[in-house]
Amino acid sequence: MKAFTSFIKIITLLIILFVFPVFSNAQTCTGTTSITSAAGTFSDGSGTANYDNNLNCSWLIQPSTSPRRIELNMTSMALSFFNDRVRVYDGINNTGTLLATYNGNNIGNTIVAYSGSMFIEFTTDDFGRGQGWDANFVSYVDYCQPNTVITANNGDFTDGSQNGTNYLDNTDCEWLIQTTTPNMLVRLTFSRFNTESGFDTLTIYDGISTSDPILGTYSGNTIPAAILSTGGDMLVSFKSDGSITANGWRALYQIVPAPTCGGTTTLTASSGIFDDGSGASSDYTDNLNCSWLIQPLGATIINLSFTQFDTETGFDFVTIYDGANNNAPVLGTYSGSTLPLALNSSGGSVFVEFNSDQAVNETGWEINYNSSSNQCFTNLQLTSLNGNINDGSNSNNYQNNLNCSWVIQPVL
Repeated sequence: MKAFTSFIKIITLLIILFVFPVFSNAQTCTGTTSITSAAGTFSDGSGTANYDNNLNCSWLIQPSTSPRRIELNMTSMALSFFNDRVRVYDGINNTGTLLATYNGNNIGNTIVAYSGSMFIEFTTDDFGRGQGWDANFVSYVDYCQPNTVITANNGDFTDGSQNGTNYLDNTDCEWLIQTTTPNMLVRLTFSRFNTESGFDTLTIYDGISTSDPILGTYSGNTIPAAILSTGGDMLVSFKSDGSITANGWRALYQIVPAPTCGGTTTLTASSGIFDDGSGASSDYTDNLNCSWLIQPLGATIINLSFTQFDTETGFDFVTIYDGANNNAPVLGTYSGSTLPLALNSSGGSVFVEFNSDQAVNETGWEINYNSSSNQCFTNLQLTSLNGNINDGSNSNNYQNNLNCSWVIQPVL
């Protein structure tokens, strides 16, 4: 019986020596190695030899760049199938969340830690050995931070989500986009948008703080329309709650010239000049939708003549309506560089509308207008020191059913 037991021990030893040969140049890692670089490679330390028995080694990846995400990839793996293990934790030690356990020769997928630290632990027993493992890592600081100030003329930013990763729980981040150039605005567009609807919210303020007017509040998966500030500052705030995240959003910003015109301008003088607002030394801007209501007091006919005209042919248009809005009949629609002919209204109101698209601008246009009237008014205030009054008919006959009066109150 003793002879049989000895034989079994010899056979077992031969198997161990054959399957797990002992090399005199076995290498040994010790203690905890601290890694502070943003990216790099490391291994069990055995080199071309097998690692040693009874190891308990660890590596703490804690980059000095203070990242929010660390990605680890095992590039080779050859461990004994007994009790030799590589364990990866999200944190500063092995009390953190266990992300992966390696045994054998499976290198697995990319491992990601979101705490800013990653702890790798390597333990071996006293039985078998292998050639060990190699790994590389890279860290990212792309997760959003509070009080980020942006002064470049264009660029993009995200909530930190990219390459298939979601943003984090309990996010509270801000981006202040600023320009010091006069008459410039901030334009924000989104290439993707997906947040937990009703809980994780992006809010955009028209200024430098959350006390300024809100330009928009967004949550869910609908990509917002383009947003334009009214001044040179825009504050973007993103907050997420403590559970459920999504693949987030990416915003692109541009510092753009302030619109050269906007809204509806009402002109009540009997004559005047107006233009697209770009002036003589610059072009009009993109995405304009401007209008002018010419409605002189008592006018019965309005004459318009262009003194300058140059717009992007086929894309940027000036349209003139014979009435008080764009539902009135169209007197003319113009685009290109040919100076339009003069035209007259059929009544006392003309509506002029100018639209430009999102690209290619020209020097713009200028219009001179005059009006005429053949009627007088009730309680017409006259404040000049001297002057003339009449029934308003000029070279025409006065109208029927008039009831006119003049209040002469000179201002000294």
